[in-house]
Amino acid sequence: MAEAVITNQDNKRTYCRVNKSTCLARDRPTYTIWPMTLGARIQDRLKSEGLSQAELARRVGISQPAIYQLINSNKSGSRHIHRIARELHTTPAYLEGETDNPESDLPENVLSFAEREWLDLMRQLGEKDRDAVMHLTRSLAAAGSHTPTIHSPRSTYRAQDD
Repeated sequence: MAEAVITNQDNKRTYCRVNKSTCLARDRPTYTIWPMTLGARIQDRLKSEGLSQAELARRVGISQPAIYQLINSNKSGSRHIHRIARELHTTPAYLEGETDNPESDLPENVLSFAEREWLDLMRQLGEKDRDAVMHLTRSLAAAGSHTPTIHSPRSTYRAQDD
């Protein structure tokens, strides 16, 4: 089974799954087309984002078998659909089949998982520790990549330092 984008006469794109077989009577390929289900759309976005089911489950805060069930069952929704859509950089409307464009109505300034995790960790710190981390972050940002650190690649070797 393959995924395809079908464009109709009005240039409206529809994302579907296509099963190719051969018509024995005419010896020509025939196609059976199904609209993409919630599971197919999640699977498609996982592939495009380069995520595994386990990583998506970790980011959303549910179990990997729950993601597997969403993908492989005929369920039409989930109470976690908003969080799943956020992690897959799409909208709940796309995942539920209400729209065919995975990026329509997607907010522009969406924080990544790492950015949200960083903010959550910052909120757990006390005020003094937060101020210290903020000072360090500002210093690093102001220095840019021009200031060498112990992790910077060396331009010379020990024998050349003399």
